[in-house]
Amino acid sequence: METTDAAATTAPAATDPPATEPSTTLPVVPTVSLAVVPLPDHITEVQLPWWTADGRSVVVSARSTEFPGMQIVRVDPDGSNFACLTCAIAEGEPPLMKPIAFDDGQRVLIRIGNQTPFTNGDHAVLECTPSVAQCDQAELVPIVVPVDDAVVQPQREFRVAPGGDRVGFTQMRTNARGEPVYVAVVASLRRAEDHYELDDPRVVSHKGELKEFSADGSTVYISSFVEGPEAGNGDVVAVDLVTGDERRITYYPDYDEPVEPSPDGHWFTVGSARTAGLFEAIAQVRRPNVLGAAISPLALYLFNTYRDELLEPWLITAEGEAGGEVGVLLNPGSVADGWEGRMIPNWNVDGRRIVFWEAAVDSAAGSADAGSRLVVATVDGLGEPGPAATVTSPDLTWAPTLTGFVPPADLPASREGLVSGSMEVVVTDGDELSITVTYTGFSDGDELVLDGTETITNAGGPTGSLTYTADITVSGGHSGYLRATGVSGTAAGGFTGTVESELDGRTVTLQLG
Repeated sequence: METTDAAATTAPAATDPPATEPSTTLPVVPTVSLAVVPLPDHITEVQLPWWTADGRSVVVSARSTEFPGMQIVRVDPDGSNFACLTCAIAEGEPPLMKPIAFDDGQRVLIRIGNQTPFTNGDHAVLECTPSVAQCDQAELVPIVVPVDDAVVQPQREFRVAPGGDRVGFTQMRTNARGEPVYVAVVASLRRAEDHYELDDPRVVSHKGELKEFSADGSTVYISSFVEGPEAGNGDVVAVDLVTGDERRITYYPDYDEPVEPSPDGHWFTVGSARTAGLFEAIAQVRRPNVLGAAISPLALYLFNTYRDELLEPWLITAEGEAGGEVGVLLNPGSVADGWEGRMIPNWNVDGRRIVFWEAAVDSAAGSADAGSRLVVATVDGLGEPGPAATVTSPDLTWAPTLTGFVPPADLPASREGLVSGSMEVVVTDGDELSITVTYTGFSDGDELVLDGTETITNAGGPTGSLTYTADITVSGGHSGYLRATGVSGTAAGGFTGTVESELDGRTVTLQLG
């Protein structure tokens, strides 16, 4: 894969990140200029911005010396038109977070409370009269989420479908092995007298978190953290809501989580660790996903420990991903300057502006408490936007109902390579789950031939313990290896050991502990 660093093309103001010229590996050569949104002096923290339906303003979670807790505010990209939308109706604790604007211009989906991989907040709809642009009256209307005995965590990662008549969200449920896993759900959203109901919730995927709808509502995008197509590679897949068919969106062998499609659906922003070499030590030697959910403790540890390079904003295309392109980093130099990208890079309706936020990293403390800022990227040269999408609400009767759903506990199986050789899988399933895979001249294509063994043992699921060893050699049209020695630990307690891989001269080492 090729990585092309962006080069500065203009002299920005001292308070702005540098303007950039993106990678020439994309089908066209866009130019990107960045500007920090000026905020009132009383604002002390901002998080999770989202464009309003008319594209004129941004709604964002904010803290201030002039209002309590974390509230939802509105501001224009030039810093004007600032207003607190929730201060008159909420105390700000638990914090009001992650505003996502409906396209009717009157409502905003919000999360109430913090969220971690194992805790979630509640969700509600902020209703503004007459509009978000002029919120003279505000009401916070809770969303009631169905629960049953299989639910570990009832709600997280809500998204609004185009048209506003459906929502997507994620539940953590107990699978057939008794372990907690994420399932992605789509349901109809119905306003009741004093709350919103979720009608006919359907499970559209049991392989990760639902992150977004396509512009026409026919597809959802799922972050498959550990259940993706390749071992150790957290990727994003698309699920067709008409057929249930799944297709891959991201391919880079490192962590990719949220994607946001452009209004015409051709471009995506993605929060990614690509080129940082975090998960890539395990994933760059591409192979079937024999590790699966067993690798969850290590994935969680890396997610929580290496935040400053984990979710940087990139511009990609689905076609480019499949062709091995890297894409364009929208904020080059930010990490070096002490700013880390955060989710979710969100497109304006004009298809040219992208808003995201960055946290200031205190390198001594390893935290993001030193400050935050809103950044707007203006992208030119993408070509003429395609026609506006025709919104659909596909029939979901193919998908299982949420109530009573038990996610399967998928385990790998021995098989022949699609081109040559074989992989022999030995699974021991009890109090511990142990998976040993032996590759013998194994190849699924791309002139990549594997020989060797890897073993992973997990006791207790995502919050349990893990050990991992690997000694795999790459031959054929490529050369390299994957070696893991002494890897053991838990997500909460940390890990020790070393993972190192080399492919065609690119060596990535992950030293743990």
